[in-house]
Amino acid sequence: MQPLEANTRTNFDQILINLGYNIDETQESCNVFKERAKTKAQNKLFNRKRPDYIIYESYSDRPIAIVEAKKIGTDITAALEQAIDYAKKLSCPLAFATNDTFIIGYHVLEEKVLKIDGIELQSFVNEETLLRFIKEGPELITNPVSSVFTKEEIIAIFKKINKMLRKEGLRTGQERFSAISELLFLKLLSEQNDVAEFIGDTKKVISKKYSWDALKNKPDDELVDFLNDSIKPRLINKYGEIFNNQFVVKKPEVLREIIDLLDPLNLSKADTDIKGDAFEYFLKHITNGVKDLGEYYTPRHIIKSIVGIVEPKYGDKIYDPFCGTGGFLIEVFKYLALRADMKNEEIREVIKSKSIYGREISSTARVAKMNMILFGDGSTNIEQMDSLEHPVKNKYDIAISNIPYSQETEYGNLYKLNTSNGDAVCVKHMWDSLKQDGKLAVIVPETFLYEEGPAEEVRKIICNNASSIIVISLPRGVFNPYTPTKTSVIIATKKANTKPKELFFYVVDNDGFELGARRRPLPGPSDLQLIKDYIQSKKSIPPRSVYITGNLKPNYSLLPFDYMEHIPENAKSNGIYLEKVISVREAIKLEDIINEDNSKEFAVLEVSQKGISISDITTDVKKYKKHKVVKEGDIVFNPHRINIGSIGRVYNIFPIMVVSPIYEIFQITNQEIDPNYLIALLKTETYKSVINHYAKGGARPIFRINDLKRIKIPLLSGKDLQKINNISKKIDEAIMEQNKLQIELEKLTNKFI
Repeated sequence: MQPLEANTRTNFDQILINLGYNIDETQESCNVFKERAKTKAQNKLFNRKRPDYIIYESYSDRPIAIVEAKKIGTDITAALEQAIDYAKKLSCPLAFATNDTFIIGYHVLEEKVLKIDGIELQSFVNEETLLRFIKEGPELITNPVSSVFTKEEIIAIFKKINKMLRKEGLRTGQERFSAISELLFLKLLSEQNDVAEFIGDTKKVISKKYSWDALKNKPDDELVDFLNDSIKPRLINKYGEIFNNQFVVKKPEVLREIIDLLDPLNLSKADTDIKGDAFEYFLKHITNGVKDLGEYYTPRHIIKSIVGIVEPKYGDKIYDPFCGTGGFLIEVFKYLALRADMKNEEIREVIKSKSIYGREISSTARVAKMNMILFGDGSTNIEQMDSLEHPVKNKYDIAISNIPYSQETEYGNLYKLNTSNGDAVCVKHMWDSLKQDGKLAVIVPETFLYEEGPAEEVRKIICNNASSIIVISLPRGVFNPYTPTKTSVIIATKKANTKPKELFFYVVDNDGFELGARRRPLPGPSDLQLIKDYIQSKKSIPPRSVYITGNLKPNYSLLPFDYMEHIPENAKSNGIYLEKVISVREAIKLEDIINEDNSKEFAVLEVSQKGISISDITTDVKKYKKHKVVKEGDIVFNPHRINIGSIGRVYNIFPIMVVSPIYEIFQITNQEIDPNYLIALLKTETYKSVINHYAKGGARPIFRINDLKRIKIPLLSGKDLQKINNISKKIDEAIMEQNKLQIELEKLTNKFI
């Protein structure tokens, strides 16, 4: 049975208190009113209707936000419309809707979703931030360091430090990463009197005598000794073994230069609610584009979405066996702390010391501990070890992680898996660690969803021992610039000897950012915004989502498009599948028709977004002997690049023509389908989206003929068909003339070489 709306309000009350709002209407300082406005005149505007929450600017009658808090499963978009309606009646600039686990914020005047640093708001914010939205507009840009520096300047500082440490002899990325992180930790720690106000721990964290300021004011010749002999012992005494090692920079002049570069980055000017956000910011940009640091920064908006779906509860034990810098554990800690009375010592101790568990094989575990300390000190149970070497059984309520991709391990036998496949063993480790009714939430490379062998074996175990499974397909490019690997999220609830009654697949095409190397924010709402609503409402709206209650494929595939189709609107009622339109003949290699000592010329063709062109005219059979022979009328595409339009038609431009052996070749057998029409159709944004959905692969997309056959295209008739045929005929004539001229030009040019 789902919780009632009253439960959502109780939880939201606690969030408001933790964010510094006063909800006690008997006090003059109260700035939150429930089910009524602050003044009689304002109440009359609602015509006896009652908003759930009205938030006011402190010590004023000015309403700044309306919040509708609904029970789990409620359509959050409908609740937002209701909040907007109330806001307009009250001339209130901001409107919010929440269903306990997800929130949408909206700027009523500008009619746009609220975002911070390009990311849709995923949790409620304090009054200061609400006022910034009103003053600055629906999209805030925050810089958790001094506003003196731009993002690019900060990245340049880290690159300079990185280069200096390399010269100092720190050859591995891990060594340099650890050194920078340690100095940053000291600097940020020194600027904080209370790590995070709402966690109720307000004592100073480090004496000024041993702070960042004390270090930077030392003479150059005392810097290294003061850091190792005076500061480090006190950090070890307070925080344990993470500071046991000597600081690796030995030259005072290098340490001085690093201190001078970091010192102007002033955390005290940050607008963030939790000062540890700055450390996260630094970690992200330390690794940005620096490939040998070996860290894949998991985007925090993805992490927040996953944590919101999993819904950790007070008392849960949450485990990340591959925690990296602690991204998942930090969000879990924030999620729990924001919903609990952290001024209660017992509750605070449970969340800080008995809820968060993490392991990391590399020295990054130290960085994770530092990170957690800055966010409120849930660092007690983070260990440096190889998780796969140390199996865990039936211990945790939630296992949540982004596994290290495509690694090998020697510990498969500990999980009854005869394999060195790290992906499979990592997921099995997480699954084994769960109690009954525990929740798995893991980011995996997409290949894990369908590959045979150990991956299939683990999928089978999960699918035969789970009460529910959710798969969220993330777009290729989410992890840029670190890796192009296509990934998905598996969320499953463990239940022994049970096949899932519910399987839900959700496809994210737009995560709110461009999918190129720079990952700039996109305008408008993203697909992440509605995940929770779709899951709770069990919505099946292909190609976005599908909810099934039947059996999985025989290979236990968890690919979303093995269970739904992407059919463009115009093809639904009057369309035809390409399996009824195309055929594939047996491939013939060049070596099958010409001997290596042959002197007869042949044309080597290549395919690009511009279609097919001649790349070479040659007699070198040995070089091209494995190439496939093509003829007039063949359509050729690059299986790795058809998603960006690399497809074309072969014309009769040379007696013998060949293409790369990786290319796919087919012929059109249905006379009603014009080849140029089909090619043009497959190059449209609509059908490139279909191709991306049906393509498989990890680092590179792979789209084969069998995937092509699944596509449904609109059938044309009458005047439309005639227009297409007339245009296509002109295209054929123009291309043939161009190809003839190209051959003449190449032959003429060769005479002068």
